[in-house]
Amino acid sequence: MPDGSFLPIPRPDPVQIMLLFRRKLLKTLLAKEKISQRLVDILLSWRHPGFSVFQGDSVSPDDLEARERLARYCVNVLRLFMF
Repeated sequence: MPDGSFLPIPRPDPVQIMLLFRRKLLKTLLAKEKISQRLVDILLSWRHPGFSVFQGDSVSPDDLEARERLARYCVNVLRLFMF
């Protein structure tokens, strides 16, 4: 604000963040041909989307071990749905 004060904004809606994350992730994986359109359609048809937004400590770009652990987890989850 001109007087130097801050204008508080509401906390983001976690459901909307999850939906945005899901849409962007699936679009990226599809564009890189890592998943099929059939799998995207299946994932989007689920009543419970299966995505969540982690709200804990972030993984540092310099923490190779944590990044590898996270990547292994993501790949293993995706393997469950590959046909």
